[in-house]
Formats: sequence, structure tokens, C-alpha cells
Amino acid sequence: MKGAEQQPQQHQQESSIPSIAPSVSQIRDLSRELGMRLDEASIAAYAREMTHLARTMEQVAAWPDETPLPHVRSRDAGWPPEGEEVTHNQWAWRCHIQGRGKQGVLAGLTVGVKDCIAVAGMPMVAGNRTLQGADGGGGALIARMDAPVITSILDHGGTIVGKTTCEELCSSIMSNTSCHGPVPNPLDPARTAGGSSSGSSAALALGEVDVALGTDTAGSIRVPASFCGVVGLKPTYGLVPTAGVTACMPSLDHVGPMATTVQNCARLLTAISQADHLVSPSAPPAVDYLAELHRDAAGLRVAIVEEAFQLELDGEPVNDPRVNRIINHTIHRLETEEGVVFKTVSIPQHSEADVIVNACRALEFANSLRQGVQPYTGRQYTMTDVQGRLQGAVNASIHDFGKLCLIWESHYRRNLSHMNLLQKTLNRFALIRKAYEDVLGDFDAVVMPTVPVLPPQMPPAPIRDLPVAARFATRARLALPHNTPQFNVTGHPAITVNAGWVQAPAGGVQGLPVGVQGLPVGVQGRVQGLPVGIQFAAGYHQEGVLLRLAAAVERVTQPPDGDPPPAAKKRKTGRS
Repeated sequence: MKGAEQQPQQHQQESSIPSIAPSVSQIRDLSRELGMRLDEASIAAYAREMTHLARTMEQVAAWPDETPLPHVRSRDAGWPPEGEEVTHNQWAWRCHIQGRGKQGVLAGLTVGVKDCIAVAGMPMVAGNRTLQGADGGGGALIARMDAPVITSILDHGGTIVGKTTCEELCSSIMSNTSCHGPVPNPLDPARTAGGSSSGSSAALALGEVDVALGTDTAGSIRVPASFCGVVGLKPTYGLVPTAGVTACMPSLDHVGPMATTVQNCARLLTAISQADHLVSPSAPPAVDYLAELHRDAAGLRVAIVEEAFQLELDGEPVNDPRVNRIINHTIHRLETEEGVVFKTVSIPQHSEADVIVNACRALEFANSLRQGVQPYTGRQYTMTDVQGRLQGAVNASIHDFGKLCLIWESHYRRNLSHMNLLQKTLNRFALIRKAYEDVLGDFDAVVMPTVPVLPPQMPPAPIRDLPVAARFATRARLALPHNTPQFNVTGHPAITVNAGWVQAPAGGVQGLPVGVQGLPVGVQGRVQGLPVGIQFAAGYHQEGVLLRLAAAVERVTQPPDGDPPPAAKKRKTGRS
């Protein structure tokens, strides 16, 4: 009887939806736009057939927007950060969600979550003014689900203490594009914290969390981790599920751990890599990455990628000699103190990664924008309200680079599709992947500077306050070739860990290399040095090798008195 009572309401709902079938004139216009040559009789036949398809779509439109996920137990909605909680704009939202697994691998650890990842009941705005509610009102977008990585964190005992600031729609390696404001580097507030996981890296460097989630499309975990002197790991493509995460570039997007120490990074990776079991019944067996740290790095064979130390832009060298010296000194100590075996190799395709990513981004990111940066589904619940909020708001809220991509993608579809640019780009994926696979067939890992330069200075004004031409000029000045996008293209896992410090005055651009003596560093202006990240990449699903190498770097760069790295010294903020 209950079903019978509901039936008239369902029919009433369906009948209230206007027909969505295209008219004859619309079919005529669309077919011409697509280059089809249809006579009037054919157009009429298509119109009749599309009426049947429209009935199917109308039934779909009548379905309620349900959430077929396990029930999320009630939780406090959290609070907007204020005062000492947000000294560096590092927090988008604060909360206290206690983990469920008291004996889990994350028990006792505090977790920050990048604000492009869904936490049920919390805002999820991905640094965008429209999703924040600043453009057009309506309040911030509230996630109605937990991403699988969030469920896994809580199941393993982690306590989530907030959503960290995210650069706008995850599309900047700088830290000045978020609707929450610019995120200065805690080690020198005149410099960038890196992006797009800017809030996660800053919160870690400030000692406010033990671990944090980031996302990485071309280096968005590893660049800010390097700039802030913390640990960041981009896993093997597909190892950690992206369900419930704002889409940027599906072929390159990853979710990964960031932490103050390699051990904590291993803990978080252990938890979130098991989140795939919530998404796919065919997920690979769980791995205890913490156990990998019981093995040292002695005997591991690592290839030094020559091209990564010789990057160029318009024929001019990019690598800061001080950065190269720090990395080479760390390699020497790993060889003499830890027994790691190094050999220099050449991978000419290494320098092509920036071209590949930029070409792919101009087309794939535009497609994500057209779909409202729809969070990945993982064959689960899709957050339809994200698309609804962003569609139609492009002129009002999407940043300049997003508009550039949309215009270029439209130009490509209309005028350049015969050039097969996207297909050629994807084919280069395979070529650079093979180049690295050939090297990794003989070595356990490859090594290079994470970023070839020190953290750049922040622009003098919030980027939204600058004219469009000035914003593009700022972006171009900072769009240097990097050593991170290569492994988004190939899908290999890669990790960055601090290798040492370059002494430099606050806000200055010059300094002297000081080796890797674990130079003590303060925050908020009490700066004595800038961090230099060293990056390792390994074969698919060889995250354990990366963690062993990163742990070895920690050992050889440990301060003489045995104190933990500066970022590991915890600072208490927020409510409990």
C-alpha cells in the first residue's frame, strides 16, 4: 500500500517536467554545426526517434537526488577559522571529527583535508568564489558525502581538524589564487607556500597537523611540500581513489599524503590506499607501508636524471645552482652513509613533460570546467550540486587561466580538430612513460631536485586586484619548468622530502648554501633558511622504495642534537 500511495506523487513529478526533446529546427541547426548533411525527411525521422530518447531522460530527471552511500553519523558542522587559527590563511574551515579506530594506524594523529575533497556536512569550495557563495549568494557548497579517503582516515583512527585552503579549482602552483586569500610561506611570509595544496603544506610547516591530504595534477602535492620543507607523496596513478574529489584533469589527477615526517606519511598512505576497497571490489591487497620503514636503503640503485639538473626556459638555465648543490651533497651523503648506489643517466624526454601537461591541460581542464568540475564518482554518488553551482558562473568566478582554456578548447573544436593535437599529446604520454620504464628496469628509483628554484616571492597584491594583463604576466613569470609533472604523465609514484636549507634573509632573493645540517628555522619572520626538496620516483606500486629512500634522507639531514625537523614541532590551535 505504501508504494501505491507514492505512485500518484511520482506521476505528478514526472508530468511537471517539460519535454526535453529537441525541436526540428534545433536538430537542423545542431546537425549543421556538427557538419552533418541531413535532408528534411531525415531531420524529421531524427526528431521522432529523439522523442523516445527524451522520455528516458525525463524519467531520469524525475528521480530524486539520493545518496546511495553508507549513512554518515551525525557530526558537528565545524566553524569558520578566525584569529590565531588562520594566521597564514591556511584553513578554509575548522572542525573536530574524532576517528573511529582507536588502534588504527592513524590513532592519535591530527589530519588536515584539502578543500577539494568531500567531508560530509562541511563546506567544499575548492578555492572558488561561486562555490564559496561569494558570487550570487546562496552560501557555501556543503558536501553531502564523505569521500572514500575520508571514511578510511576515520576508520583508521585519524582525527580530522579542518579543511585546508586550496588554490582556485586546484590549478595553480602558487598560493595566491584562493577565495580564502593568499597563503604565505610559514618559513618566509614574503614567499609563496606553493600550490595547489597550499593550505596543507602551510598547516604542516606551522606544526598544526601531523598529516594532511593533498591532490596532485602536475606537482600540487610535491611543489608546496618542497617549498615548506615537509614530506609529500604522489602515489601510483589509481592507487588512491579520487571519488569525492573535485575533478581537474582526470588523466593526471592523484590524491596523496603530506606529513611532517616520513613515518607519518607512511601511516597516512597505509590508510588512504585501503580506501579503494570502499570503491572497487577488485582493489589490490592492502599494504602496510609503515612496515617498509623497517628496511634500510642500503643497496638500492638510483639513477640521477641529468636533464633534471639542467632545465631551460627560452634557452636560459632555470636551475638555481644552490639548489643543485644541496641535492648533490645529499646524494653524496646517501651514498657514503646509507649505502645507496647512484649513477647518472640521460632521459631526453624528461623536458617534454611541461609541454605535454600544458597541451593536455588546455583541453582537458576546459572539459572539466564545462562539466562543473564534477567530483569523481568512483561509480558512487555524484555531487550534482557542484555542477549546478558552477555552470553559468564562468564569467563571474572562473579564474583567467580557466577562461583561457575554455576559449582555446572551443577554438580547437571548431577550427583545429583536424590537427589531432589531443591525440598526439596522449601518444607522448606513452613515449615518456616508456623512457622512464626503460630506466626503472635497471634501477630502483630516479632522483632529482623537486623544484629547480627556491620558493618565489609572492606578488605584491592579491592576484584578483591586478589587471588581467598583469595577472598573466605574474603567472608566466612563475611558470618555470619543474621536475614534478613527468610523473603525473607516467603515473609513477614520486616523493619529496627536505634535503637541506639555503640561508637567505626574509623576503630576499640571495643566500648562501649551508649544506644539509638541519638548520633550525622559525616561522612568521624568524627565518634563517629556505628548504630544498629532493624528489625520488620509482616503479609502479613501489611506494615502499620511495619511503625507504626518504627515511634515509631524514637520517642524513637530522640535526646533530637529534631534534625533529622544524615542521614536526607541533603547534596547538583550534578547538577540541
